[in-house]
Amino acid sequence: MRNFRDLSYLGLKEGMICRSDVLYQLSSEEKIFLKKDHNIRITIDLRRKEERHRLKDSFIFGTRHYALPLAAGGEIKTIELMGMTLPDMKAFYKEIVGPSKKKIWTKIFKLLLKNNNKGILYHCSSGKDRTGVLTAVILYVLGFDKETIYQDYLLTNESPLYYKEHVPEQLNDEQKEAFLEYFKARKEYLDISFNEIDAQFGSLDNFLVENCSLNEEKIKRLKAKYLK
Repeated sequence: MRNFRDLSYLGLKEGMICRSDVLYQLSSEEKIFLKKDHNIRITIDLRRKEERHRLKDSFIFGTRHYALPLAAGGEIKTIELMGMTLPDMKAFYKEIVGPSKKKIWTKIFKLLLKNNNKGILYHCSSGKDRTGVLTAVILYVLGFDKETIYQDYLLTNESPLYYKEHVPEQLNDEQKEAFLEYFKARKEYLDISFNEIDAQFGSLDNFLVENCSLNEEKIKRLKAKYLK
């Protein structure tokens, strides 16, 4: 794991909600770290089916695993940048919060509501985009302000993300720099999701009701369950 953090550092109960990058080929020490040190009993994989098959999550005995993709299973929209074909981040961040993902958002919050003092860990590939947007919404539900939400999102840039180790060798120096900059956690990316929520639902509060199936009583339960 390269991008793990327990959200207890923000004031949540320790080991209850954790975020990470892909759980591929975990070492014995990492499995102990997750299960014993952080009481992880539920893992949620936010990746597409193709991604899950390519880099399968390591099995952690005694945990329940859910595949809940917050991205399309079909063709990914792309852009051209300095001779490179890259995923269209604007389209990607819009899709994550779109109406088509209502079942996924509802299921995620249902798991959070049903959880009984056990650790939940969710992840995507780098723990940055889908994981970042989900974390932003969870933190909003729990009453955190936008400044704190953005600070946690951008904290990912301090992690040794996997893509930094796998920059295509054929790129020249200028392209490599642009490649790394493009895949950073950037405030404007999270802005895209928040703006799309406003466009589709009118407000983030409406999004919680209409796309996450939450209400005032459920939000109170989530706060009581996860906040210290």
